Amino acid sequence: MIKTAWVFPGQGSQVPGMGVDLLDLPSAKVKFKQAEEILGWSVLDICQGESDQLSQTLYTQPALYVVE
Repeated sequence: MIKTAWVFPGQGSQVPGMGVDLLDLPSAKVKFKQAEEILGWSVLDICQGESDQLSQTLYTQPALYVVE
């Protein structure tokens, strides 16, 4: 029997540029846009910006969730 494990990153696993590769997927673009509408800020802008802002919990947790 094959066993499956789900692994989710926590705070500290964020890196500038994370999620950028997902922009090649139309469905991911939709999710990033939905997140921006809900959050009031762009996850992509935060992920592509300075690492100090991405390291703030206010941005880290939602960004990790959206990129997952």
